[in-house]
Amino acid sequence: MDVRVIRGGPVRAALAGVVLAGGLGLSVRLDRSSVTPGQPGERLAIVRLAGGGFSGYALGAAGRVWAWGDGIEGQLGDDLQGVFSSVPSPVRRLSGAVALAASANSAYALQRDGSVWSWGDDAAGELGDGQQGVVRALPVRVEGLRGVVALAGGSFSAYALGRDGRVWAWGDNAFGQLGQPLRVAGSSLPREVAGIEDVLQLSAGSSAAYALGRDGKVWAWGDNAFGELARPRRLVVSTAPEPVIGLGRTTALAAGSYSVFALESNGTVWSWGDGSAGELGDGSCRPAGRCGAVRRPVEVRGLHKVVAVAAGGDAAYALGSGGTLWAWGANTYGQLGNGSTAGSDLPVKVKVPGKVVAVAAGGDAAYALGSGGTLWAWGANTYGQLGNGSTAGSDLPVKVVALRLPNAKPVGPRPGGPRSAAG
Repeated sequence: MDVRVIRGGPVRAALAGVVLAGGLGLSVRLDRSSVTPGQPGERLAIVRLAGGGFSGYALGAAGRVWAWGDGIEGQLGDDLQGVFSSVPSPVRRLSGAVALAASANSAYALQRDGSVWSWGDDAAGELGDGQQGVVRALPVRVEGLRGVVALAGGSFSAYALGRDGRVWAWGDNAFGQLGQPLRVAGSSLPREVAGIEDVLQLSAGSSAAYALGRDGKVWAWGDNAFGELARPRRLVVSTAPEPVIGLGRTTALAAGSYSVFALESNGTVWSWGDGSAGELGDGSCRPAGRCGAVRRPVEVRGLHKVVAVAAGGDAAYALGSGGTLWAWGANTYGQLGNGSTAGSDLPVKVKVPGKVVAVAAGGDAAYALGSGGTLWAWGANTYGQLGNGSTAGSDLPVKVVALRLPNAKPVGPRPGGPRSAAG
């Protein structure tokens, strides 16, 4: 689920949160003491963030992309498969990037020239290179796209916004999330989503997608099993964009697995979809057991003057104008970052030291960029997705290792056991 959420000021963040993955492989450890000659040891400036299913991504000011966490399907872009990294390393053969997005097991970079490049798993054609059922451990070009200005990634689908306001989609279409008839199982090449134009921003959940128009209206298509389209239960799926009713003027969107969040022009946040883990933030889980799917927008309680939103599998985040970060929803792995593993159906303060200027979320982990340039992470860490040189999870923010150019050294089998869906 990719979400591109923009904050006013000098820093803008591309956000993503996704779910679903599986498989076993080898682990990898990155040797932080080995720095490529010509690369000084100082911290590199970060301008954008993204979170994959079990991996994290950062874009440096010079246009270089860094990745860490799970790389079993090549989603670290380092020409390795069946590995994971608990320390950031650069994505190879890629420079000049200006934006990022991630899906469950794939990642995407928008280049300065308006082209899009992808790497990782291509099981459903989500790399957009005309192939399917392969793994790309190095970036490949998404075919047929020019003049792209924004990206989004769902679980096994991806989306691109053209300079002309048109939307393109590729990958899985099992629930109509490409905006194509259900007889079209999917597409390994981008196809235009008909019925919407003059789009400003894109977002995607597990199997539904969203577009924000320049007029502040929100459109949704794909799966509606949990009310992700803010439509009655009788509408199972929609292969064409439907307007979301009940919002004011929306300025940004963020989609979790099966829930969606809209930042309004007055600084409030509204949500709809699955609320079974409290991820709608409206307090509806009190008393216990009363929370569930909500098929219309409801206000997230207690939030004002919000400037950015992000969503993981079943947790969500809101950044206040003063740099305070709030979170709500599931907290099994500490993804609320408040020093606890108890979930919350109301926003709680994330204990990030200092002020936050950007936020992103993965399946069960989240990332925040501090005003001083430090990158923080918290939540699940089985595959090194916190990027702090370990695989121990944390319910409090920990520092991501400074971005450098280390060498990879395989060290043995990756932790076993199934990888469950975040949502």
